Amino acid sequence: MSYCSPYDKTSFLYYVDENKLFSGITFFTFAVIGVFWYILRCYSFFEKHKIPRAVTPSAPYGNIKDILFRNTTMYVFLWKYYNKFKRKGYKFAGFYLFFKPGILAVHPSLTFKILSDDRGFDNVSRKKNVLDYKKVLRMFDDSILQQLIESSNAIKPSLEEQLAGKTPLKEVLYGFLAESSCLTFGFNKGSADVLIKSADEKIRSGFWHYLKLVLSFTKSKSSNEDLRNFIKDVCGYRKKHDVREKDLLQCFTDTLRDDRESEGIIDEIIEIAIENIIYSCSTVLFCLYELASNPDIQDDLIGEIRRFNKNNSTINLDNLHHLIYLEAVVKGFRLTNVHVELCIFNILSSFRVDLTKKDHVLEFDNDKLVTYPKEPLPLRFELLTN
Repeated sequence: MSYCSPYDKTSFLYYVDENKLFSGITFFTFAVIGVFWYILRCYSFFEKHKIPRAVTPSAPYGNIKDILFRNTTMYVFLWKYYNKFKRKGYKFAGFYLFFKPGILAVHPSLTFKILSDDRGFDNVSRKKNVLDYKKVLRMFDDSILQQLIESSNAIKPSLEEQLAGKTPLKEVLYGFLAESSCLTFGFNKGSADVLIKSADEKIRSGFWHYLKLVLSFTKSKSSNEDLRNFIKDVCGYRKKHDVREKDLLQCFTDTLRDDRESEGIIDEIIEIAIENIIYSCSTVLFCLYELASNPDIQDDLIGEIRRFNKNNSTINLDNLHHLIYLEAVVKGFRLTNVHVELCIFNILSSFRVDLTKKDHVLEFDNDKLVTYPKEPLPLRFELLTN
């Protein structure tokens, strides 16, 4: 028996099955209610746990809408809320990355406790089942840092030559940091270009970066396949032929036990190398800018470096700690800390840095994940006289 509609042909309902329409409306209504309930449930996390938080979040962005639309950077966002929470006397407070709650530590003692507590890393390792994070950190011992210093000393003439020329500062720093990293890590020379390219790609992938922080299934395998294969081949060769070198890959080779563990550690080593270049470059750029803006401080630092060079034939891990003023200028991860100190040391050993525009207004590049200047910094390098 065919369905006969009681409505006129000019009516919309004539062409629609009433039962299907009612089912569709019911499903849609419950779906909207379900989504609304989910949003309320997610965005009531901090109230439920009586934790202070940032301003009211907006779905689906949480509190990072301005970051995703590139009106600000994550670091400026965190700096703003850090100061706000600190003024209110909070030891910590919350904010939302999309629908996921995050905690911003405010009190220094809490920050220290979090960074010095290995249990958090243990939990991450067990959850991912690929990596013992502490094992990677232990690889960066004094011998590796000493190798970094020796590598930086070896390519110092190239750094000075480029600074004296017209090569853009960021390009000079990227080249110096990537090449010294390759020598320290045990990568081949061609890997420097790969690291630089990966660093540039990473600081531009804004939306996907934050999505990966909250959705583990969006994490993709490392795109640096050639570098990954190179590391595996080198480590396999050294293990098979009992070849030993003074670099990070040797530490990795010594701790390697099974292939499943090696995959995670290889990716982590590459990630550390890339992030070391990114954050070291950013830190050096702004450090040089601040030193150029504060010539009195720069004079004191140059004076310390000159006295050091007069009393020491070379720089190493032991006497690097004698540069107390330099350590006061630079401090956040040990490998990056040494890398930045070496870069500043090498530059100020031969050059004074000045501003070409005294009224320059510093603006940040909101298109990048890391804090970078929007325009090239107006810096001029003047060769120091003896």
